Amino acid sequence: MQRIAAVESTISDFANTPFSWGDADCMTFICAYLTAAGCHPDDIRHGHWKSERAALRGVRQLGHDSLASLLDAYFERIPRIRARDGDLALVKTADDWGGAAGLVAAHRVHAMGRDGLQRLPLQDVQIVWRPQCQK
Repeated sequence: MQRIAAVESTISDFANTPFSWGDADCMTFICAYLTAAGCHPDDIRHGHWKSERAALRGVRQLGHDSLASLLDAYFERIPRIRARDGDLALVKTADDWGGAAGLVAAHRVHAMGRDGLQRLPLQDVQIVWRPQCQK
């Protein structure tokens, strides 16, 4: 599936899905996109937890101390100003993660919120990664 089609279908699939650890969290969301786009690294796991604490433990078991560290291991960081549809982004949150992963689309970042996807301005983005997907 092409990158743009993968962005559109993933956003549509998660648009009204309430947040749920392991079922509809930030990693489930971006991994669904990466799979649809043909660039999901086999080592990135998701959905094996039912709480924030269990998710943090899962990231640490993969050898990373944060979500940013995990994404750094697989994807190239790019300047926020170069963000385009299909890039991954880290938005600041008030939890232990140091941020939540989202998907850049239409000059916004889409990230899981309590009642479904939230559309946030790119100014809220701390880090952007460019996945290298199959064309």
